[in-house]
Amino acid sequence: MLVSKFMQTKLVLASGECRFKSLLCKIGKLAPRQIYIVNDKMELEGIITGYDLLKEVMPYYLDAKLARTIQEPEINDFLRKCIEKVEAKKAKDIMITEFVYLKPTDHVMEAEALIVERGINSLPVLDENKRLV
Repeated sequence: MLVSKFMQTKLVLASGECRFKSLLCKIGKLAPRQIYIVNDKMELEGIITGYDLLKEVMPYYLDAKLARTIQEPEINDFLRKCIEKVEAKKAKDIMITEFVYLKPTDHVMEAEALIVERGINSLPVLDENKRLV
């Protein structure tokens, strides 16, 4: 079976200039949680996942044990402050620019093997001109 038979065509797109809060809103209800960053020619420039946004928000020193110590009333204030620190960032500052992709004519088994090999959720599908399909 070809990738073109299984690929999703309803994708969430953004430009490299898209601000952090907008990215956060876009990714909230997605599964898998990823946004494709494209230029005006629909060429894929990068990918942002929920994990990428989380890495930007969470302070380097915060681990699971420390997170458990934050009491409920303070959690919202803590998260708001963390987001405020990165809200000026744009998609181009966060996006992953090195990624594996498939063509619509590739076989589904290749896609499945790449997902397992690379430990990723999904793969973008690009045409012969490297535009997102």
